[in-house]
Parts: sequence; structure tokens; C-alpha cells
Amino acid sequence: MNNLIDLLKEQLDKVANYNLAVFGICFTVFTVLYAFISSKKDTLIQLNEEIKVTANNLVTLKRFKLIQVLIAKWKRINYAIILLGTCFLIQYLVSIAGITFVNSAKILMVIKNFLICTSTCINIVALFFLVKFIRNYFKEVNSI
Repeated sequence: MNNLIDLLKEQLDKVANYNLAVFGICFTVFTVLYAFISSKKDTLIQLNEEIKVTANNLVTLKRFKLIQVLIAKWKRINYAIILLGTCFLIQYLVSIAGITFVNSAKILMVIKNFLICTSTCINIVALFFLVKFIRNYFKEVNSI
């Protein structure tokens, strides 16, 4: 029985390491996009001042609208990344809790099965977001 518990804890440790790594990637991408959004918001403020001074220059108005669209897209991507990152963090915490506090093979199997089910759901959602963003990317690239 101890061999089974050790095996399950070893598997949960691998799951925890994977989830922590993916959470780190999500956090990094979120931070980069957040920096882009912040810099573009500064650009929007500058363009807004320029629009007031130049009395509705069409080129400036078009740039202003384009940046607004970009910020909205990046915000949607960041929300998806926050959602996925939170799910990976929760899975990491459940794995660590199982490794640290549980010494029952039955409970460890329940935790393992829970993580398998939630991982499958998270991966399906991540795949959906990926397909959606890639499709939008190619739609925008082909329209240029």
C-alpha cells in the first residue's frame, strides 16, 4: 500500500511541476500583454490630445480607433490567459495539498482522477482559445 501511495505522490508531483511551469508561462504572457496595453493607452492619451488640437485629422482618428481595437483584443486575450493561469494554479495547489497532507491511497486516487478530468477540460478550453486566436490572426493577416 505504501508503494501505491508513493507512486501516486510521485505522479502528483509531476502534475504539480507541469502546472507550475504552465502557470509561469501564463503569468509571463499576461505581463507582456499588460505592458503592451499600458503603452498603447499612453499612445491613446497622446492621440486624443492631438485630435483636440488638429481638429479631427482623419489619419489621427483612424490610428486612435485602430489602437482602441488592438487594446480590446489584447484585453480579451489577457482575460483568457488569466482564466487558464488560474486553473493551472488551482491544479498546482490541489497537487501540492495531496502530496503534503494526504496519506490515503483512495483519496490520492480521487485527487488524481479529479486532476485528470479538470486537465482535460482546461486543455479543451485552451485549444478552443488557441484555434480562435489563430483563426482571427489569419483573417487579419489575409485582410491586409
